[in-house]
Amino acid sequence: MTETASTGAALPLLTRLGHCEIRQLLGQGGGGISYLAYDENLEREVVIKEHFPPSLCYRLPGTAAVQPVSAADYERSLASFCREARILAGLNHPGIVKVYDIFQASGTAYMVMEYVEGDRLTEWLPAHAGEVQLVTGVLNSLLAALEYLHSHEVLHRDIKPSNIIMRNGTQPVLIDFGAAMLGTPPTTITLVGTPGYAAPEQFHQHGKVGPWSDLYALAHSVAKLVPPLVLKRYPSRFVKALKRAGEDDIDCRYGSAAAWAASLGKERGVFGWILVIMTLLLSGLVVFSVCFLVSEDEVYVTGSHAGSSPQQTTGAMLLTDSPESTVLQENRSEYIKSLEEQQLQFTRNQYRATLEKSAELYGYSGKGDRDAWIEKTVEEWIRRSEGAIRDAMENYAERGL
Repeated sequence: MTETASTGAALPLLTRLGHCEIRQLLGQGGGGISYLAYDENLEREVVIKEHFPPSLCYRLPGTAAVQPVSAADYERSLASFCREARILAGLNHPGIVKVYDIFQASGTAYMVMEYVEGDRLTEWLPAHAGEVQLVTGVLNSLLAALEYLHSHEVLHRDIKPSNIIMRNGTQPVLIDFGAAMLGTPPTTITLVGTPGYAAPEQFHQHGKVGPWSDLYALAHSVAKLVPPLVLKRYPSRFVKALKRAGEDDIDCRYGSAAAWAASLGKERGVFGWILVIMTLLLSGLVVFSVCFLVSEDEVYVTGSHAGSSPQQTTGAMLLTDSPESTVLQENRSEYIKSLEEQQLQFTRNQYRATLEKSAELYGYSGKGDRDAWIEKTVEEWIRRSEGAIRDAMENYAERGL
């Protein structure tokens, strides 16, 4: 006996699940049923996702009890559902939906998640496609969320416009991690994804799935919703990056969300202009120092290139083994370290200001010392940002030195 997912398969309104009461049916799909509920402990509305794959189970009439059709297949599906909950419970990022709790009852499992209010990207992006700066900012936020996700060795594998909710009209939030994968994919993986968005490798039994697969899906999610004529108004680097991330050939795509974000660039704020000025001043000082301290005989390398005139000697051979080269490299390292420390402090202050303004939005539950929670969260975010900041400072130094 089987029963397809329908209104009859869903739990009735006002059903109590633990300390939650179901208020509304939100949706049903191949993996389960979602409800809007009120959590009396948290004193807020939450989303409860019920594990209920209609092809593998049915609900006993008049009860909440779920019965499997095939015990083995159902148990595998249930284990996958619980794994999704554990993956999400370990994440803490404003661009990723939060999981508050998971419990089993009535022969199945339930995931209690934050209720994110807002339009799906499916509706939001066509309505705002002409607002170039706003859309670019949203894309950068999504890339930051993916970089965080991938840094925790999690692949979403089902990114599409309907799985992105725009909180407050500006903050995109990734939802539905039912297809997520934790850790390095094995040689043979389960084929998952939504056609039209999922990368080609996700439909091959031995496909090379990785962060680039999520980037492919994100690129197609954006490209399908921005009309071609409107897209022409975007900066060329935005369009080129979108095309590159959405290439069928894996080797042509970006390897990470950070690489994509870096290719977009950002308008320079006050701190950016300070960095530029510092770079120009220091580069001028270095050039002056080299010209003053190093003679022509010391600058040009001889030996295997003996007989070559200075004009024929390439810049790559300058200061390769000289003592002055070591000094210059030390100055460069100190310079990069100085830039990195300043940027980290600037970023730390920005994070702190954001959390002080709306800590609850980013996960503060109201329990415990608020300031201590803010400082702990700031340092966690900083730890995740250090690599990208270091790379950015080295890029600045490369341009100036």
